[in-house]
Amino acid sequence: IYDKEEYQQKGYDLGAIEYITKPINNTLFTSKLRVYIKLFEDKLTQENELSKKNEIIIYQSKMAAMGEMINVISQQLKQPLNNLSLYCQDIKSSFEFNEINEEFVKDFDDNTKKQIQFLSQIIDDFRSFLSPNKLKKDLTLTQICRKIKYKMRENITNLKAVIK
Repeated sequence: IYDKEEYQQKGYDLGAIEYITKPINNTLFTSKLRVYIKLFEDKLTQENELSKKNEIIIYQSKMAAMGEMINVISQQLKQPLNNLSLYCQDIKSSFEFNEINEEFVKDFDDNTKKQIQFLSQIIDDFRSFLSPNKLKKDLTLTQICRKIKYKMRENITNLKAVIK
């Protein structure tokens, strides 16, 4: 019916990718159908492979981020653990030199409890960081500096440094 070239061109202009005229040639029709089915299957295969590759990339990205977080956490835990170790060494040497008195025991008790609280806070912060429904809170630069100064007070005192 519409086998003239002008109708074919009109069909292609409207977005057609194939044009079949009557009477339909079964061999030609079957061959074209096989090609389009193969193209469709290839496209699905490529999309599935791309989806799997994206999942792998996302997983690797999550693992890299987790590794970085674990590294940061281990660094954060080292300082209070080191301080606790120093306190233990100090009490041993103080005992050997008979320097232990009530004030020393009180200082030791206070300092070790503070370090243990600090370790506990790091763990809570980590849990909070991983929590999906964590509440955001505003912090000022002054608050951050105070926290850092408080956590570094042992080192500051030992170095006899002054922070203004």
